[in-house]
Amino acid sequence: MKRDRLRPEAPGTGRRRRRARAGAAAVGALRVGLGLALAVRPEVVPRGLGVDAVSARRMGWAIRMCAVRDAALGAGGLHAALTCRDVRPWLVAQAFSDAGDAAALGLAVRDRQASPARAAAFGGVALAAFLGGLVAARDAGSGSRARPL
Repeated sequence: MKRDRLRPEAPGTGRRRRRARAGAAAVGALRVGLGLALAVRPEVVPRGLGVDAVSARRMGWAIRMCAVRDAALGAGGLHAALTCRDVRPWLVAQAFSDAGDAAALGLAVRDRQASPARAAAFGGVALAAFLGGLVAARDAGSGSRARPL
């Protein structure tokens, strides 16, 4: 492996990069699982946000769209991590997807379409995932120097 003399790697960078890639694989697998579960039972999220059962069933198609999106983003990140490709684009895409979820929850609370307390909990998880995804993308480095997990 040839190192850039102008920008040498800091000690421990390889270990941090491998941990970030392992984390990307775990998050990818989790997203695939959650996406598939929500595609099968789309009413779970709106009901968890305090939406009535009839409305939750009516919005099932929209939840399925988001579920498939998350499963696809997870599968891409998982594949990149397992094949030693660059996981950063997948992690950034996942992070901004989570930021969009948090923004949508904020709008739902503003429009009185979701329970404020429940939406705050879901939104907090989405914001944490957004920040965690950006940190993981920073730590993952490029795929060109990646070693297998």
